[in-house]
Order: sequence, then structure tokens, then C-alpha cells
Amino acid sequence: MTTQTHIMELESSLYYIKKNIHQRILAIMEDVDKVIKEDKKVNNQYTFVSHDAVSRIMHPLFVKHGVTMIPSVRQITQDGNRAEMEIDITFHNVDEPSEYILTKSVGYGIDSQDKGPGKAYSYAVKMAVLKLFVLESGEKEDGPSDPDIEKDVKTDYKPNIITEKQAIELIKLAGTKGYDAGALDAWCQDHYKVKGVYALKAKDYNKALIAINKLQKDIPF
Repeated sequence: MTTQTHIMELESSLYYIKKNIHQRILAIMEDVDKVIKEDKKVNNQYTFVSHDAVSRIMHPLFVKHGVTMIPSVRQITQDGNRAEMEIDITFHNVDEPSEYILTKSVGYGIDSQDKGPGKAYSYAVKMAVLKLFVLESGEKEDGPSDPDIEKDVKTDYKPNIITEKQAIELIKLAGTKGYDAGALDAWCQDHYKVKGVYALKAKDYNKALIAINKLQKDIPF
């Protein structure tokens, strides 16, 4: 690898490491600003954003910015088929695990069998993430809400980045050519003007895949 590549890799590493938890949360907020629901109504009344939709957006961003989310249950009560759960969630800086932000949340879940606690847990986590990262969901908090029903939703990224699976595929492919993740990040910075492979725009994924496939082993990017 060239000296310039090493310098860019070092700068990228230092940029990542020096951020505190507040800066990492802000960086995540810069990458995504809302979750958009499909225009489909439940019982012809309302729609809502699911736990899976929020997880689908946030998981790759937590990986990208070095943040771990650790939920823990404080209290759970069951009243017939209705479960109520209170949880604490800590968001940690992966490079300084003792540095974290704590938020509290509560969720409700209704189920005729044994899924009420799981639904309550999912709803509490979803709402904590939406509120901490100030994500627009379009939900009316004073209107009806049903966490038991999961609907497909569309997500709106800023920018529209590749998925974590796609990023890993590019990293593995680059590895077969003799290049590590740091070199790939530097290459993405140089060719696509992004911070690294996890920030690569979705529209550039196929181009990057083809370009990496054409590389010769151990020849600098």
C-alpha cells in the first residue's frame, strides 16, 4: 500500500477513536433522520412504525459509529393478557465502555398466549431509540397504537447507504485481493468521497463491487 493510503487509514482511525458518546450519537443523527411508513392502514384506521423497521435502520449505524445498545428490564407486570414492561437502555462508546448515556422507556404488549412480554419489550426499545435519536416516525402519540401488528415500512436514509451485509461482502471481497478494511475505507474515501465502506451510498454498491473484482492481488488501490 502507498504512504498516502497509510496516512488516510490512520486519519480515519483517529477520527473514529477520538469521538465521545455524545459525538457518536450526533454522527448517527446526521446519517438518518426519519422512518417513513407505507401508506397502509390497519383496520382502515392507522399505520405505525415497527420495531424491526427501526432495528433495520439503526443496527448498521451503531456498527459504523462504534455504539452498543444494552437494554435491561427493571420491572414487568402482567394484567390478564396485557403485559407492561419498564426498561433501562444504555448506549456505550465501544472504545470507552464506561462512557454511556442512560435512557428509560416503557412498553405495553397484548397477546392471548405468551407473547405479551416480548411485544412490550420490543415497543419499549423502539420508542427509546426513536426519542433518543429524535427520529421522525409520523406516529400520533395521542392516537391509537397497536404494537401487536407488524407492517412493512419504507426507510429514508440520509444518505441512502448500503446495508451492513453489503459492506461485509465488499470487505470480504477486498480481503481476497489482499486488502484489509482500513485500505478499503481509504479507497472509498478516495473514489466515492465518503468516510468509509459503511458509508458507501447504495447507488455506488454495484460499481464498487465491479471495481474491486477487477483489482489484481497485492497491487495498490
